[in-house]
Amino acid sequence: MKSHRMFLAILAIYLLLAVAYSAALPLAEAPDEADHYAFIVYLGKNHSLPQGATVTQSKHPPLYHAAAAALTTWTGLDFTFLRSNPDALPLGPDKPPNFFIHTTLEDFPWRGGALAMHLARFLSILFGAVTVWAAWRLGMEVFPQRPAIGLLAAAFLAGLPGFLFISASINNDNAAAAFGALAVLLCAATLRRGLAWWRSLLLGVFLGLGLLSKVGTLALWPVALLAAGGVWWQAANRRRAALRALANIFLIYGVGLLIASPWLLRNWRLYGDPLAWDLVRSTVDQRLEPLRLADIGWLLRGFHTSFWGRFAAAGQVVLPSWVFALAAIFTVIVIAGALWYLARGRWQIDAAPPSDPSTEPTSPITDYRSPITD
Repeated sequence: MKSHRMFLAILAIYLLLAVAYSAALPLAEAPDEADHYAFIVYLGKNHSLPQGATVTQSKHPPLYHAAAAALTTWTGLDFTFLRSNPDALPLGPDKPPNFFIHTTLEDFPWRGGALAMHLARFLSILFGAVTVWAAWRLGMEVFPQRPAIGLLAAAFLAGLPGFLFISASINNDNAAAAFGALAVLLCAATLRRGLAWWRSLLLGVFLGLGLLSKVGTLALWPVALLAAGGVWWQAANRRRAALRALANIFLIYGVGLLIASPWLLRNWRLYGDPLAWDLVRSTVDQRLEPLRLADIGWLLRGFHTSFWGRFAAAGQVVLPSWVFALAAIFTVIVIAGALWYLARGRWQIDAAPPSDPSTEPTSPITDYRSPITD
C-alpha cells in the first residue's frame, strides 16, 4: 500500500508538471503540432478521413486525432488564429525561436481554436499518465519483491523533460506510447503469470489500438509472439502447451488486426498498400544516398538530445551542453550496470505465486486491476 501511495504522489507530480509545460508552451510551438491540429480540424469538420497528402499528418493512423476531434468539435476548431512567423526559417542562432506569431487570441480564458488546442494537449497529458502508470506496473511485474524499481521507473519518466514536453503537446506519439506501454506490460505479465485468454484478448486490443495510433507500434507485435513462446518454452508439457500458445497467438493477432482492419483496408483500397507507404513517402524527406557512419553518429546524437530535452517546433531550443554531457555519462552507467547484472546471470522474472481459486479474480478487469486495489 505504501508503494501505491508513493506512485500516486509521482503521478500527481507528473500531472502538475505536464499541465505547467502545456500552459507555458506557446501553441503550435512543438514538433508538427500545427499539422497535427490541422488533421484534428479536418476530422472534426468533415467527419471523414482526408485522401492523399492534402493534410500532412493524415499519413498517420487516425485514432488519436479522431479522439481529439471528438473532444474539441464543439469549440468550432478555428485555425485562422495561427499565424506563421516569416522570420523563423532558415534556422540559425540569430533567428527567433518561435515558428508562429502569438497574440492575445491565445490568452486565458481560452476560446475557439486556442481552447481546442489546449483540450487536445490535455488529452495527450492523460495518455502520458497511462504511460507513467504502465512503467510503474511493469517494474512491479518484473520485480515484484523490489517495488522501488517500479517507482523509480515511473519517477524517472514523470520527470524526464523530453517526455513532459511531448506529453504536453498535440502529438499522436502520446497515444502510441500509452498503448505500447500497456502491451509491453501485458507481455511481461504473460511471461510471469502464464497465458490467459482475457490477457491475450487485452493484449490484442492494445496492439490494435496502438497500430491505429502510429504504425511504429508494429515493432511491438513480435514481442507478443516472444511472450507466448516464452511461456511455451517454460512449460513442462511443451506439446500440450504448444496448442494453447498457438491459440492465444491467433487470438492476440486476430483481435489486433480486427481493430485496425478498417484503416488497413481503406489504405489498401486507396493506395494499394495497407500501411499507405506511398502516402508517407510523399510527405517526408527521403534519403538519396547510402547511410554513412557519420550519419549514424549524427542520428544517435539527435536521439540522445531529443530524449533528454530539445524543445520548440524544430528542436531549436536545447538544454545546456553540460546537461547532455551528464546525461550521456548517466546513460553509459545505466547500460553498463544492466549488462553487468545480466552477465552475472542474476536476472529473472519472479514467478507469480500460486493462486487460490477461491480468491482468484473473476473477471479480466478485476484481475488486471487487482495489484492496485489489493
